[in-house]
Amino acid sequence: MTTINSLVEIIKAAKANKFRCFGIRTLADEIAPLSVGDDVPDSYNWDWEEDCSCRETTKETLNGACAIEVLAEWEMDDEEIAESIRNALEMSEAYEGHQKYLIGTRYGQEEYGNDPGEIIIQWAEVIAIV
Repeated sequence: MTTINSLVEIIKAAKANKFRCFGIRTLADEIAPLSVGDDVPDSYNWDWEEDCSCRETTKETLNGACAIEVLAEWEMDDEEIAESIRNALEMSEAYEGHQKYLIGTRYGQEEYGNDPGEIIIQWAEVIAIV
């Protein structure tokens, strides 16, 4: 299992490698596992009429992969980044599935989703398996 301290170091290395936003992504158990370096598939939108994922209905996707945001600004110290990771991991427990990944993007943009702490990361990549 990846420790919080090792995730902080991974984020710092990723930032030096031009990654600019991060999140903890949870995938349902029936989805094939991802590896470090894999592109993260865009998330499905929510079908409000049917109250379920569009994966089950229209197949409509969002403009990126949903995750719980991990703040890692340049002015933040290691303990602040670690606290953000702990908070994101705790919040990610609300989602179905046991596969957890630290994801980020070099090129894409981010926007915010409907859930508390949710970020949608365009062109996301797996940075670490949590």
